[in-house]
Amino acid sequence: MPKPATASDPALNFTGIALVTLCTMTLSFALLSWWLGGDDYMDSIYGRHAIPILLLGIAAGVAIKRFYSRRVQVD
Repeated sequence: MPKPATASDPALNFTGIALVTLCTMTLSFALLSWWLGGDDYMDSIYGRHAIPILLLGIAAGVAIKRFYSRRVQVD
């Protein structure tokens, strides 16, 4: 009999949630500082490089969360 499809790992599931949460918070604070401080301040904290990296972090967190979420066995 084949193994049931129960690929779940709580540590990786939590990692995906944490990655999405922290990257979203950091992105919102970076955008807020850009809005308040202007372009010169955003360039001084390397915001133009950080924003795409944070978006990739959010996408990676969603992918990890989706792949390692709890799956129930269908009989």
